Amino acid sequence: IALGLIGVVISLALAFVHEEREQHPDELGEPFLRQVRAMLSELRRRPAVVSVIAGFVVVHIIFAEMSFLQLWLVRERHADAARIAQHVGLLQIVFGTLGALVGGVAGDRLSLRYRGGHATYPAIAVAVCVPLILGCRFADVGSPLFYAGLAASFFLPLTVYGSTLALIQGRMPASMRSTTVGFTMMSLNVLGIALGSLAAGAASDHMASQGHPAPLTTVLVVMDCVLALSLLCYLAAARIIAREKRS
Repeated sequence: IALGLIGVVISLALAFVHEEREQHPDELGEPFLRQVRAMLSELRRRPAVVSVIAGFVVVHIIFAEMSFLQLWLVRERHADAARIAQHVGLLQIVFGTLGALVGGVAGDRLSLRYRGGHATYPAIAVAVCVPLILGCRFADVGSPLFYAGLAASFFLPLTVYGSTLALIQGRMPASMRSTTVGFTMMSLNVLGIALGSLAAGAASDHMASQGHPAPLTTVLVVMDCVLALSLLCYLAAARIIAREKRS
């Protein structure tokens, strides 16, 4: 509730911020349906952006996993509910915030050093964090690997935001940047979070009804493996960008 109220205050302040860039007539947005068609047509010509959007959507499967995190820890890992809730909350605050800050700074710096541009840092983040998250599923509760995996799961989704959105907006025409970002956010919420949560819950319930000893662990491990596919998407985008720079 407190965060929501802060968001309202900030949004009211932003309502009075005016863009200094002068808009030319050819930069103004089209009516809704034509704007969407124009965006989709533009995306077909920009495979790097498509790959980054796909990777961004897949990364958000981790938010679907978080819907079952506390249940998994208490039911199948036999953690104390009150104590683990405090630990999870603290890790979310610290490593979620750290992920956003590190992602912004590191993403900009690496984009200047490597030909893959802003796709470089998300690829590195996924490659480092996913093995830790997978390791957490089998580590002893309270062990260093257990907490490292939990920290990585909160760090990863927020750390890719800066580079991903910078790449999307930087490679799309000014007249459709907001539309593309809106399409991206809709896709990750519907495909990555909503459908991911539904599929995870249904699979877990089905396995539990069949007498599976650890349905949530199995579901989370499978989702971690799907999460790893985002690395391929970001690497594909980095390769496309590097090839464009060489040519």
